Amino acid sequence: MRVAVTRTQVPFVSGGAERHSQQLCKALRQYGHEATEVTIPFKWYPIGTLVENIAAAKLLDLSEAEGVPIDLMIGLKFPAYLVQHPNPVFWIMHQHRQAYDMWENGTSDLLHQPDGLAAKQMIEAEDREAFARTTSPVFTNSMNVAGRLKRHLGITSTALYHPPPSRIYWKQGSTARASLLPGGSIPRSVST
Repeated sequence: MRVAVTRTQVPFVSGGAERHSQQLCKALRQYGHEATEVTIPFKWYPIGTLVENIAAAKLLDLSEAEGVPIDLMIGLKFPAYLVQHPNPVFWIMHQHRQAYDMWENGTSDLLHQPDGLAAKQMIEAEDREAFARTTSPVFTNSMNVAGRLKRHLGITSTALYHPPPSRIYWKQGSTARASLLPGGSIPRSVST
């Protein structure tokens, strides 16, 4: 199977989302699939640029590449998960939080812009439309993100935790707790 994993990329920024996407592609390859990351640059300010980035993502077609079908698209981050594909699966790391929980708690930059409410409503509509395109369950990377999807959009999802990159250094202890020694040294069990 040929799989495209989509996420946004803020130029010169790298962190957990990037590692998550890379590890997902690596795991898919280990299971015999062809997998590649498709990254889309993302700038969310000012609102006009945000709207243009959303439109740009929606105009991308990942149904095939060089005449060869892409069998599955796994969308991780907004607005990259808005790209067009006939078989999308969503493993949401986060939406555009400025339109959701940050709006709700008064910390969203959209609150201070003249078209902020319109942008919030557009983002919500785009998310609803995207998630309605799939017949597969929607997954999130945590219960927190699953809770946000349910609270703000009424979408039920399943938290699917990815293994941390340091998992080779972890060992389950007798009380189902794990430990990692500083410096990544060989772990030992801990008990409480």
